[in-house]
Amino acid sequence: MEEFMKLLGKLKEKASTFLVILNDMRRKLKTLPPNSEGEKQCKKVIKDLTRLLFLLNKKPKSVRMPSDGLQLLTWSEHVLTRFQDNHPERAAQITKETSEKKTDESEELTEEELQERIDQDETHF
Repeated sequence: MEEFMKLLGKLKEKASTFLVILNDMRRKLKTLPPNSEGEKQCKKVIKDLTRLLFLLNKKPKSVRMPSDGLQLLTWSEHVLTRFQDNHPERAAQITKETSEKKTDESEELTEEELQERIDQDETHF
């Protein structure tokens, strides 16, 4: 659990980047043929990114480690690294914008509020 919480804290700084990746995947999903292998894989990635964002949004004391928690966070690190390697300028811009905003760290959103923000963010790209 300690390793999970440490890694979760590290990834929390990149929540905005994960949101951008999620929205990219949601747009990609719309272009894929129904019932294709690509659609199935895209839906799985969307599901895991959504799970990650819910964990990143919670206050540390209210986080419960899922049974596959370390696997999810390790996968998330890999996704983040690939995004940063493939889109360095975009990743740097997201980091810059995030550091400029300095959002309230104590804010905890409900699942509905987080989904609303995800939906709103998708319209900006």
